[in-house]
Amino acid sequence: MDINRLLVSAFVLVAATGCGKSDDATKPVASHPILTASSKTGDYGPQGLFDTVQPGWHSVQPPKYPESLTVDFQAPREVKFIGFLQQDGQPARAPKALRIESSSDRKTWIAVGGSENACAPNKPDGWVNVDLAKPVTAQHLRIVIFSNCGDAQLLTLRGLRVG
Repeated sequence: MDINRLLVSAFVLVAATGCGKSDDATKPVASHPILTASSKTGDYGPQGLFDTVQPGWHSVQPPKYPESLTVDFQAPREVKFIGFLQQDGQPARAPKALRIESSSDRKTWIAVGGSENACAPNKPDGWVNVDLAKPVTAQHLRIVIFSNCGDAQLLTLRGLRVG
């Protein structure tokens, strides 16, 4: 084997195994956040919200406000905004008035943001982003929803993102 092939083989091995990245090797690998909801209809729980899986989360019918979604990141992370994606064709079911809270222990919650009217998408991709008052580092977030955009029977979401 010539030296060029040997070097290429070594590079591929290092890239595949992650060896040689001492700063990355000590960082924990973040797991997918765990989502829980205060209520759900049938099998329409919040588990697919980070993947924007249809049909998304549906609260009980009718919603019993306040409803809530709780995110466990499994490790502290910085958060600047929360994004919501309405269920396709059902904008009246989306959250309207909400408060965003953070916690490090799921016992003490601090309000860090919110919106009185999150009904109209404010991003070109159809998402509604709600910026926090200032960036926070939290392991847990809770989205407390006080009303939806007009549907008396359902509160739904297709997607959730955190940035």
